[in-house]
Amino acid sequence: MIGRYEDKEIEEIWSTEHKLRQWQNVELKTLEARANAGEVEQEAVTEISERLRASPIDLAWFNEEERRVGHDYNAFIAERRRYLPENLARFFHEKLTSYDGEEYPFAVRIHLSCRMIRHKIQALHGALWRGINAYRFVPMMERTHGRLAEIQSLGRCFITWCQPLRNGLEHLEYAENELKWSKLSGAIGTNSGLSFALEQKALGLLGAKQYIGATQIMPRILYSPIANALADIATWLEKIAFDLWLGSRDPYPRWEEPFAESQKGSSAMPHKKNPITLEKVRGMARCARAYAHAIQENIATPEGRDISQSSVERIAWPDIFHTLCHMLDCVRKVIDGLVVYPDNLAREIIESRGTYASSKAKDLLAEWLTGTITVEEVYRIIQLAAFNAFQPGETDRDCRLAKLESVTDADYLVYNIAQAPFKEPISIKDIIMTGTLKLAPSIAMDNEKKLEINRWNIALKTLFSDPDRCEKWRSIFEPSYWLEAAEPQFKAVLRT
Repeated sequence: MIGRYEDKEIEEIWSTEHKLRQWQNVELKTLEARANAGEVEQEAVTEISERLRASPIDLAWFNEEERRVGHDYNAFIAERRRYLPENLARFFHEKLTSYDGEEYPFAVRIHLSCRMIRHKIQALHGALWRGINAYRFVPMMERTHGRLAEIQSLGRCFITWCQPLRNGLEHLEYAENELKWSKLSGAIGTNSGLSFALEQKALGLLGAKQYIGATQIMPRILYSPIANALADIATWLEKIAFDLWLGSRDPYPRWEEPFAESQKGSSAMPHKKNPITLEKVRGMARCARAYAHAIQENIATPEGRDISQSSVERIAWPDIFHTLCHMLDCVRKVIDGLVVYPDNLAREIIESRGTYASSKAKDLLAEWLTGTITVEEVYRIIQLAAFNAFQPGETDRDCRLAKLESVTDADYLVYNIAQAPFKEPISIKDIIMTGTLKLAPSIAMDNEKKLEINRWNIALKTLFSDPDRCEKWRSIFEPSYWLEAAEPQFKAVLRT
């Protein structure tokens, strides 16, 4: 991984030095199991262990030897045997093949890396938790299909980001369970070197369970679900980043990612505060999915094995962890430093002209007008009220119809809109309650339709002559009505 996105802890876990220490541990535990079984003298195993532990691995020597022989595990064996007399050197790596020594350490490195991911997910979860509490009563419009839908609180939005992240962590932990398996069963997995019973005992000393059915390597179908779980978490982080990115657009951003006073957003446009961190997260999610796909391809390693899976694993496994760690850190920092604009969130609610309550309004009218107006007509009443509420004013309408034929026409267009008198947005709440539905330009104008709308208006005026109904009607347009509905969710989430 390039230094820009490198995680120090992951780099240490996947370093050559750490790998070689783990390889040595497998070799020594195997010798211990053989000594316990009487295959090798205990004194010999003790001396081998003491000599090797007293002689740190010489990375420079190892690297030069690997360049010479073109095989890293053989270079490792040669480096370690340098410190052993001839009568002991033969026992080191006896009855094993290279991937016997590599498989368990490979699983250990994945496990240690997953532990780092868990810690960072927990840190992000804490940031989201703080957001749930901080924004529990900040109303905002939710969108579906890119259009304004209903009111929720920003804290509820944080719940929708937080809970699936926990699910992603659970999926990762479940997939990690497969790391318990390993093998020491030789070049093709038949225990032609170390016996079946000794393999089981040696793996037990390592803390692993014997896998029956390995070839020269462990089947990669065991590891692929871990990579897929990591990719799923990365994709969920992308979803959070995308939601935040969408909300940060001008001219009335809902929020913005942290932007330092000394920071620059564009080389050409000084006013820009580009959401570069969120965009970076979205891009890195593509890398995570690509790494997971490459790891999945390793499942189809042919026959007893070839080396095609090795090159992929040297790149894809450490880099998927680097990528995810960086993404988790970025999203956590954005969440903790998020600059929220409640005024713009409120402005969206007002500009929605009460349409956020259309579903509840429809249900109430259907109940109150039973026997007078059909359910289908109630739907059309709400729809027509929305058309009326968003009907453009005279200046806006003229500008929409204007034919722009020169560059100066663009100036006139902007000037006319800038000079248009401010008009307070009208809500479907008032249109319906006052029975002032009008024929919309998008609806074919005919006498029958006019008569129908007139009948609706009469029914609505009669309906809302009742003060109790007026009060209940107004209540469903209050933000508190919608936030109150979600309060049990907060209580349930904050208890966990």
